[in-house]
Amino acid sequence: MAVEDSVDEVLALWKKATTPAKTTRGHGHGIAAETARCRPNNWPDFQCRVATFSTLHWFAKPRELDLLVCAQHGWVNAGPDELSCECCGAHLNCRIDERLSAEGAQKVAEGLHERLTSYHLSTCPWQANPSPASFCHLHFWSTDDARDTVLKAIDRMCNELAATTYVFAIEVDPSFLRQLAETVQVPIADLQPLCNAVISKAIGAELERPLDATTLVALAATGWHASVADTGLVVRCEFCNRSVLPVTPATAESEPTTKRLKTASFHPLEAHRWFCPWQRQSEEPPGWKQCADALRDPSVPLTQTPSVPRTKPTDVLATVHAILDF
Repeated sequence: MAVEDSVDEVLALWKKATTPAKTTRGHGHGIAAETARCRPNNWPDFQCRVATFSTLHWFAKPRELDLLVCAQHGWVNAGPDELSCECCGAHLNCRIDERLSAEGAQKVAEGLHERLTSYHLSTCPWQANPSPASFCHLHFWSTDDARDTVLKAIDRMCNELAATTYVFAIEVDPSFLRQLAETVQVPIADLQPLCNAVISKAIGAELERPLDATTLVALAATGWHASVADTGLVVRCEFCNRSVLPVTPATAESEPTTKRLKTASFHPLEAHRWFCPWQRQSEEPPGWKQCADALRDPSVPLTQTPSVPRTKPTDVLATVHAILDF
């Protein structure tokens, strides 16, 4: 009987020692089996990972450890300078010693960037299946593409706001309007006529709208979409998942006969979350800048303004033949 007990004890110890590391680490992190999934192409999943990061726990990180890149590779922010894989439960400490030189800190950052892939468990699907790079930045392939994005956003907002009986008045921050005028290269006094031209191009007619042209263009060019809710006008960024109420209903005592709403100063860039590519990007201009640049001359037909010169295929073949013949 003593021998059987010893055998059972040895088998129990062996089972404990050979339990897969993934299971052990996964339970240690507290991730339920049904939620420990890898769906790299799922945009809501990506936004959920991004939402775990905060300036309190993830502050002043180099480009290599941009929170969007971390979320792209399946990591969530589990604490100060700490990442955790939502699938395999691996943990990665990303603290960079402040005493390091700039060169030393850069080398550490590059090493940590490589670990965003390699530090997953060998069985973790995130190692070879990161989310698309397009989840991490805003890039328009051409001026036409950026302009078309703005025009479609304006058309969508006009259609959704057309049925409302309210007259909305958002006071766009004057400092942003100066930025916008400077970017589209017009004097501030000419910004309103330019925005009127953009609106006409977007909807094909003079607009009877609950928002003025400058406000609509400012919202569309900075990634915001306006819609009406019970609480008033709501603007939302689908990229950083931020919703803002720049206008609130007037009180019963102050409400005029026509349904009007109180105004509030609204800065389209500062209202985004701090990591949103619409207001900041590390390797290329932010999304709003790309869109505003595309609005410099709205009178030019979209099909006549390619962003880069087009080369005919026959010219390319001729060049290749010339090189080979040489």
